Amino acid sequence: MRVPLLLLSAEDDPFIPPQSIPRQAAAANPAVTLEVHPQGGHLGFIEGPLWHPRYYAEQRALDFCESHLRPRPV
Repeated sequence: MRVPLLLLSAEDDPFIPPQSIPRQAAAANPAVTLEVHPQGGHLGFIEGPLWHPRYYAEQRALDFCESHLRPRPV
């Protein structure tokens, strides 16, 4: 059994250059879901207004885990 993996990255990450994102390796592995966003910075992915920010990465991780933990029909 393979463990599903979600990789979130941003093209504008100041620490991880876009050319180091493992696009080919991710595409070759069915257990890997790679999401590359144009913006997000380094671990940012904050959206919405300052007075009510939403944290995309955390919510996306929860959604990803939930989608892989649901019971599958037999």
